[in-house]
Amino acid sequence: MITSRVSSSIGISLRSILLVTLVFISLSVKSVSAQEQNAHILPLTDVGNPVSVAPYSYITIDEDKLLSPESLFSRHIGNIRGKRFDRDIINIGIKNAPHWILFTVQNNTQNDDWILHFGNTLDGRMGIAKNIRIMNYTSRETIAYPQSKEEQDHTHPFIGASIPITIKAGSMDTFVIFLENDRGLPLSLAPQIISQTHYMKMIMDGDPKNITATSLFIIIIAFLIGSFYITRNFTSIGLLAYYMMLCALYFNLDVYFVNHSMINGLTIFILYIASFLPLIIATKYFIKITYFMKPMENATIIIIGSLILAASSLYIIMMPHSYAGLSSLGISITICILLLVLVTLFSSKKPLIVTALFCAALTLSLLPLAILVALSFELMPLNSMSVSLFWYGLIPQALLFIAAYLKSNSYRKIRKEQERLQQAHEQQAVA
Repeated sequence: MITSRVSSSIGISLRSILLVTLVFISLSVKSVSAQEQNAHILPLTDVGNPVSVAPYSYITIDEDKLLSPESLFSRHIGNIRGKRFDRDIINIGIKNAPHWILFTVQNNTQNDDWILHFGNTLDGRMGIAKNIRIMNYTSRETIAYPQSKEEQDHTHPFIGASIPITIKAGSMDTFVIFLENDRGLPLSLAPQIISQTHYMKMIMDGDPKNITATSLFIIIIAFLIGSFYITRNFTSIGLLAYYMMLCALYFNLDVYFVNHSMINGLTIFILYIASFLPLIIATKYFIKITYFMKPMENATIIIIGSLILAASSLYIIMMPHSYAGLSSLGISITICILLLVLVTLFSSKKPLIVTALFCAALTLSLLPLAILVALSFELMPLNSMSVSLFWYGLIPQALLFIAAYLKSNSYRKIRKEQERLQQAHEQQAVA
């Protein structure tokens, strides 16, 4: 009797311990799950600092164009979520399939007025968006571009690459963004949420990166204008056209995020590809190629330019959103530039150091193209710095071109001095 009571007590105790253990485990799992979920919510705690959106975003590719904000949100709640990347940019690439971006914001400040800024050029933003819809799923406010017929009388919703949004103080809002890439350059974003007061302060103070980039472009262009004025060397005119095109490309990409009038993905892409042609012209004058003096080299130069135009046209017309098209274009332009370097090495009569500096600068023109291909295929770690190498690579290239000019000018002065001394020696000999 006593034994049965003891056994019963032990059984009850074991069941109680087991029940308590299960409840503890369940609460622990829920706690961990809640912590993980909260870790993926973007917190707004300081109106004085921009916050990157990319690490908190879930990206879904809608190949069949079947999703809607409602279905995407339902999938998200049901734990069927898009991909999330721990980096400061969102890479869309060259695909024309719609992309959905979902993120949740917890506003822990007393501020309601914010700016959703998709990033400047040197923040890692690249390309032009064709269609975009930004929806605050919590408040049901939606901003779309291009605008519908009912909204076309309203003002353009974007201020450059930014748009004003409302997030009520103390609220938790979920945003759903629908985005389509325009053909041409790969699309990448560096979205941030900034308070409107801080954004206006940033505009008034000026972006240090943009100020630096503007100064560098001005210095390079001024140097090339001055070098042409001094030496009347048409190589400087070719390089001047090259850097002016890249300068126009930089500022158009920085100012425009969505299609606007004549500024769209196609015109931006054509501007970039066209920048290779002045390099060919600069090379022609650098090695002094003429039809009568060097007909073979002249024909090669013409073929190189024609191949770049043909490959670019094929990509634009037939394969604008194709990985194979971008790969073919990249390979074609690389072969053409390397062939141009070989022609320069074997045809130049300038000192070897001058030719080597010029050829090295020509080769560096392939770096931006390599960045575009790597961005599309994700062949390199993607962040704001790696994408911005597209622009930072122009600095050593410009320095190489300038060094080639200064070295060539130095040799030219030495040669003229030698010629002067030789003439003076001949005149003394005759006398």
